[in-house]
Amino acid sequence: MAEGLNNREIADLYERYGHLVLERCRRILRDPGLADDAVQNTFIKLMQHGAGMRTAQSPLGYLYRTAHRCCLDLVSKHARRVERVLPPPSTDHPDPRFEARELVASLLAELRPRDREIAVRFFLEGASQGEVADALGLSRQSVNKHVQKIRERAEQLRDAHHAR
Repeated sequence: MAEGLNNREIADLYERYGHLVLERCRRILRDPGLADDAVQNTFIKLMQHGAGMRTAQSPLGYLYRTAHRCCLDLVSKHARRVERVLPPPSTDHPDPRFEARELVASLLAELRPRDREIAVRFFLEGASQGEVADALGLSRQSVNKHVQKIRERAEQLRDAHHAR
């Protein structure tokens, strides 16, 4: 069995799920050019090493995990290109978590890889601390500490912006 998927399999997956993968990458990266690159890298990875996709219980879940890793790789490589746009005041959005998500997205490039992974899963994808802990092989308490540290840094960023 080949290590990756063939051209027909890739084309079928892209036709069915490409728009969803692009939407996920845009939400994580907040930069249309980087999101396009992440989608392309996702499908290239599947061509090279995606044989597991054939037996995946959830093809979309498999694609999202692959895209997630590609997004994090791009954030690491292109930290300066990632948008650092601060959100509107929280009163513009009824959900206070919206501001936290936007603030965390604006500081992704400066986070260490582990914190970046936690931030994307918890703040941007909406996973619970337990889900993040399970996915990353950490204790829930450890994830909680990381989340608090990320939240504090986001608040510092917000306060610095409002002080200007």
